[in-house]
Amino acid sequence: MEEVKQTEQNGTETQKKGVKAKWTNIAMAVLSILVVLSLTWLALNIWVLIRHEVNGVSMTPTITNGQMVWGNKIKEPKRFDVVSINAKTYITKFNNDHGLSGANALDAEILLKRVVGVAGDTLSMEMISSSQGWIRIERNGEEFMLLDDEDYGKGKLMPLSHWTYDNNWGFTIEVPDGYIFAVGDLRGKYSGPDTSYVGKGSVDSRYLGLIAVKDVIAVIYGFKG
Repeated sequence: MEEVKQTEQNGTETQKKGVKAKWTNIAMAVLSILVVLSLTWLALNIWVLIRHEVNGVSMTPTITNGQMVWGNKIKEPKRFDVVSINAKTYITKFNNDHGLSGANALDAEILLKRVVGVAGDTLSMEMISSSQGWIRIERNGEEFMLLDDEDYGKGKLMPLSHWTYDNNWGFTIEVPDGYIFAVGDLRGKYSGPDTSYVGKGSVDSRYLGLIAVKDVIAVIYGFKG
């Protein structure tokens, strides 16, 4: 009888050890998965992904003030992509060129704009009335596209008449390699609920000039439009 009891005890101990080993293996596997996922997420945030909080209305109504958006830092920007731009150099030059300082100066480090011109394009800013205009895009000497009130359904392109430096229609610009021409989706003056922005519009390549691709931070996604 003692030998039978000893055998039963040994079997129970072996079973317990087997169960313990099984759960230990499961725990280690789960831990390994969590570690891999954490490292992957960390790598994505360092080298691939970036998150921006929108500060402004220049991409209204596609992207609104205060909205959080994600960007892909390794994707090459294409026509009609929305991109985030390292704008420090452009804004500083803009303020200097127009003698803006203090409370009147533009203050932005990152801009969100839509790419409309790419290398090889010739873009013309053309007035069609005293308050409306469009952007004509040509490639290889032929009209490629006319950006007017039908594009994106975002409203007509209009000069920013609330500023004194808005008389920039009528010029033509060629886009060389390594550059883009980007504008905001808000093509007229803002008239939404955010009263601090009423009457303002988008400061973009019409005013800042061509944007170097190297200054594009990310291609924005996670929104409709």
